[in-house]
Amino acid sequence: MSYVHMICIFLCKFAGVFFESASITLLQTYKKSFVSLAISGKPCPGGLILVLLWAACFHLSAQKQVAAEFALGGGFPELLHTGARFKIAEQSQLGLFFGSMPAANGVPVRLELDWQYHLWGENPKLLFRKWYVRTGIMYADNPNDDNTITYLTLFAGPGRQWVTDFNLGLQIDLALHAQMFHRARYTYSTEPLRKELVPGIRLQVFYRSVQYKAKPVGR
Repeated sequence: MSYVHMICIFLCKFAGVFFESASITLLQTYKKSFVSLAISGKPCPGGLILVLLWAACFHLSAQKQVAAEFALGGGFPELLHTGARFKIAEQSQLGLFFGSMPAANGVPVRLELDWQYHLWGENPKLLFRKWYVRTGIMYADNPNDDNTITYLTLFAGPGRQWVTDFNLGLQIDLALHAQMFHRARYTYSTEPLRKELVPGIRLQVFYRSVQYKAKPVGR
């Protein structure tokens, strides 16, 4: 086994552990929101998305064979983020991501679920086609001095993937985010804000786990 391959396997395992730990940490951070949701019956989109993220991570981590791409990246509005994509069908992947970055007024949070379908750009050496479209849902939480701006978006857009012989990959995609709600949350009140269409761009590097079995497309 080459040194490059050993390093790739280490990065894969590190990213997987980090992703699972981040999900559990977020669950503890948002536990007050879950309690509030259960008592008041008011919607808590960030909490609901986090439940799905955590549950999916827990379920997949218990499986012996998981075909996954562990990713690190940056973008807008995703910020700096980490997560994983799991193969769920032929040419189809489900992605789960957590994003944040250092900020003066608090720690912004991004929780994202996306579905990625590879449409064209066949290559016998690649498991997935090069070009894809993705769509999904993202929850954003931006703390400020006197309030916290939150919004929930549905998004869709195209992207392109490159993969090396060492299962290392790079992908870049564009998206248009449509805000389903947009509000400013104060200590004792909430103010609705104007919903907007937000353009987005995302760049990721990833390591594809050895459980992926590359085969010629169409056979």
